[in-house]
Amino acid sequence: MLRLYDEFLDDETILALTHPAYRLHVSALLYCSNHLTDGRLNLRAMRELQAKLGYRLTRNVRELVRAGLWIEHGNTWEIRNYLEFNPAAVTVKRERAKARERMRKIRDGRVTNDDVTPERSPERSPARYGERSPAVPYPSLPKPLKPNELKALPTSYEGGHDEQLRRLMLAARVHHTTDADKLVRTVRSHHSTEADIAWAIEAATGPGVRDPLAVALAELVKRSNDRRMHA
Repeated sequence: MLRLYDEFLDDETILALTHPAYRLHVSALLYCSNHLTDGRLNLRAMRELQAKLGYRLTRNVRELVRAGLWIEHGNTWEIRNYLEFNPAAVTVKRERAKARERMRKIRDGRVTNDDVTPERSPERSPARYGERSPAVPYPSLPKPLKPNELKALPTSYEGGHDEQLRRLMLAARVHHTTDADKLVRTVRSHHSTEADIAWAIEAATGPGVRDPLAVALAELVKRSNDRRMHA
């Protein structure tokens, strides 16, 4: 996911760009984020961007270089300060591999406390983002809830089982009946599918998550809204 600095839209250098150069700059930032290029663009990337934007880029590239936003290296270009706000490709790949392994363990029913304990990316330090480090360690995983503590899932939940919901509760660190009821009500009211719950589990156990229950609830709602938008 692309990260921009808070003052991006108020930056005088950005505001001074022509519209085509601005479109190219933002499109290039997104390209680097999607393709994990660490802010570098080669000729192939430029051809792809030109095809998507629909106009020749030579003049706009020169404008971005003159503005100091891009650095030219022969037939390649570098977006200045890209890695200051975005994680390096090696970091993203490592975190994605960890997320895949967590999901595999969750699907296999082998989730452990280490798998759901939030981790911080080295690029995201508490001091830099104005956060405070937790004063106490995160609690250990709660004991599995008893079957009679789980509410019946709605019929629209394809392939849903109490075990799947229990895994979501473990990932969301549900300790109290009120939180469990909130989670089940969200699943029922938004007709969450098995895929929705799997995404909620992954989101709740992602790196840097401080409130896994809130993240899981938000992901369930987001997935439901996305389905309605594309229905």
